[in-house]
Amino acid sequence: MNLVDRESNPLLTSSLLVACWKAKYQRSMPGKMVGDELVEAVRLTGQFPDSPERALALQELAFAEHTDGSFARAATHSAHAVLAAQRSASELALAAALSTRALVHWSEPALNRLADAQEAERLARSCGSTDWLASAAIAKVRCLLSLGRNAEATAAARAMFEELLAAGSERAYQLATLAADGLLWNGHWSECRDLLRTALAARCGGSQERRFD
Repeated sequence: MNLVDRESNPLLTSSLLVACWKAKYQRSMPGKMVGDELVEAVRLTGQFPDSPERALALQELAFAEHTDGSFARAATHSAHAVLAAQRSASELALAAALSTRALVHWSEPALNRLADAQEAERLARSCGSTDWLASAAIAKVRCLLSLGRNAEATAAARAMFEELLAAGSERAYQLATLAADGLLWNGHWSECRDLLRTALAARCGGSQERRFD
């Protein structure tokens, strides 16, 4: 970070700050998620309201705020992230922003959040981003559960687990836990056990990816 001048390269600096924050988060769960890195990352993009960097910084800030319990602020920043992503015309940034809005914008009807998650899934797949595809899928499953569509949620989680596993994504296990939970509560114990065995065997790296618990 010391090799990059913040004033002459604000967008690059913002991206690096977001990456630093995500690396810190993945190593351990800090007591407070909103840190100086994210606040500064958003500030540096203030003069570039139509940039994908602003959308990505805002959606990470929204995620952190939601985790910290600042739900109203998270909802506001996630909405701003979607607007910035739409202006930027970046499909990847829009996939990220929609995924986050679907997860944190609980004042919105579940069907609206489900539409966000489904569009995020489509965009992430078109961009070839397994990371944001996983995030969109998690958001979709949680929205389906909130609508009482439990069987559909379990099927969606299971299908996405298999897709991400085939793609070699380390985040496949996150969908496996959601699928296993649905299988367990519906009495499909053998299927649940087999799925978890597959997930545990695949997750050999012991990495901690982004979570939305």
